Amino acid sequence: MNTIYKHFLLLVSMAFLPQIGWGQMNEGELMFVGFNADGDDGFAVVALVEIPASSTIYFTDKEWNGMPIGAGGAFNSGEAVMTWSTGGSAIAAGTVVTFDQTSGAATVTVGSVSGGGINLAAGNEVLYAFVGFNSSTPTTFLSAIGNSGFGANGTLDNTGLAAGVTAVSISGSEDVMVYDGSTTCNTTVADCAGQIAGGSWDTQDGTGDQSSDISAPNFPANVPASFRGSALPVDLLFFSVAKSKEGALLSWATATEENNHYFNIERSNDAKTWASIARIEGAGTSYETLDYSFLDKRPSSGTSYYRLKQTDYDGAFSYSDIESVHYKPSKELSLFPNPATHELWIRGEGLTPGQLQIFNALGQLQRVKVLQGEYEEFQLDVSHLSRGMYFLKAKGVSDWPASPIVIR
Repeated sequence: MNTIYKHFLLLVSMAFLPQIGWGQMNEGELMFVGFNADGDDGFAVVALVEIPASSTIYFTDKEWNGMPIGAGGAFNSGEAVMTWSTGGSAIAAGTVVTFDQTSGAATVTVGSVSGGGINLAAGNEVLYAFVGFNSSTPTTFLSAIGNSGFGANGTLDNTGLAAGVTAVSISGSEDVMVYDGSTTCNTTVADCAGQIAGGSWDTQDGTGDQSSDISAPNFPANVPASFRGSALPVDLLFFSVAKSKEGALLSWATATEENNHYFNIERSNDAKTWASIARIEGAGTSYETLDYSFLDKRPSSGTSYYRLKQTDYDGAFSYSDIESVHYKPSKELSLFPNPATHELWIRGEGLTPGQLQIFNALGQLQRVKVLQGEYEEFQLDVSHLSRGMYFLKAKGVSDWPASPIVIR
């Protein structure tokens, strides 16, 4: 598990770890896992790395002229280019995305699509995925799928793709093609791409609409739901920080984990200098959704920043996104937890030298604590007090009114 939220993001589907500092996608990091030239047409892809929020990926069944990118390479005229906008959230590695009705008003399971419709042919068809589209030239080909190999109506020449490695080559004029091999990837992303491209595919050819008939494969019904594995191990679903009566509540969840040793919770007042305030043990390896939480009872006045540092058993580590919570400096005492059992935190702007006094419900003094310096917050031991209602008074330069506390 080399990263967390490359966007905890964690899909109960794949133990792929999202990548922080993600750059442009490369060949084989998005692979086709479904193709349908019947009915309203469609196709499906799987992300083998995390796709950042607000990304754009293109698909086309235009013919590539076989020239190198940047040196005359271009798509021939005719056919369509479809634009996929992934949406405002990152897409976790292992997520399968299905595009349906591409010959008309196309739909997609994640994000949105625009541009011309893609009308897939039942033979001699090649469908490409790429990024960085500029005029007629892509920046990088990600993958391709052909239902009669690559040649007559499309080529892999000078795309950087290779059949059986990063491109799916199916012999014969197949109408419906669905990947039906293993959906677990336990080595590398490149190996997973090759496992798909050169693996087992279920196909169907014949007359009529075979995309939803009584014989497999059907589209999208038989498309794999998701992929998982140790190639990119921790999938962080979310990481959030919220105010509570007792402090700053940190919550996160993982969909999958591989060799996850522990999480360090780090806090900062400026998002530059960080200190570890807690360690939470990981689950090692898990393929089910796991929820975590931590209560920071001592968030600073003003803005407190938080992040997760996820560490593997081999020492490799990565960071989550940064979240923050803001507490306005208060002219009143803030007591937490309240009710209290063993310790009570007292927060107030400028707790200056003086006394902290605790009285019982009869007004009898039970405890005195002398403050020697100036504090924003202070910890008071209340373990010796019996259950019941008490009142705390801060006496001195900061002359606060009495505040009720409950001991349980």
